[in-house]
Amino acid sequence: MNQKYFIISFTLLVFFFLTNVEKSLGCHPSGEGDEGAPHYPEITNASFTSGELTITIQTWEGRTPTQALGHYTFHADSGVEWRFLKNPQFVQGHHCDIDGNEVNPYTETRSFDASQTPSNTWFDIWVSVYTNCYHVEFGSSEVGCLSFDIHYRGWQPPL
Repeated sequence: MNQKYFIISFTLLVFFFLTNVEKSLGCHPSGEGDEGAPHYPEITNASFTSGELTITIQTWEGRTPTQALGHYTFHADSGVEWRFLKNPQFVQGHHCDIDGNEVNPYTETRSFDASQTPSNTWFDIWVSVYTNCYHVEFGSSEVGCLSFDIHYRGWQPPL
């Protein structure tokens, strides 16, 4: 009986410990699409320098600024491409359900392998933009957000 009690108690203790460690050490954005939204965030500018991409994302008035990005890639007609993010990641100092230094529009620069820099070609950017990240899911490390999958096509002059 004591051994059975010990095993059950130990298992519950480990479960609660792991659950609390995950909640206290980290969380991640989890998005639901807002298909009925009258306005979506948009990339208003994108440009490359050697090994760097700078983008500006504008959310519409009445929406929270960009709080997380995910599924972030570019592909150029010349054949070069890069994936910055697969899973969502908070930006602008936002963490869990706590605001950071959030501005709208949001501009960021990401580095990548300079050999993949587009030049004198058309390019496409795909990114998931997360806003309104305040709904911490009970018993989970997920933070519920509104998510918008957006696309941008632009021309990169010769570098």
